[in-house]
Amino acid sequence: MADKIYVLVAYSSDGRLFDLGYSTSLEEIRASVNSEEVKEQLKELKIKECEFKIRDNYYPTNYYALE
Repeated sequence: MADKIYVLVAYSSDGRLFDLGYSTSLEEIRASVNSEEVKEQLKELKIKECEFKIRDNYYPTNYYALE
């Protein structure tokens, strides 16, 4: 059976969504929400307002709490 992979998703206020990173560790994804790497990605993608969600590769419609 394949490992569960967690994906950090940004839902922008204009309706777009972006996968910003992934990991097999849920804690690592949660920690990345406030990282400089994610802030730079948002700036590069010109996203000013967004909502973050975490999903996995098994059930992409299930979401995990950010903390």
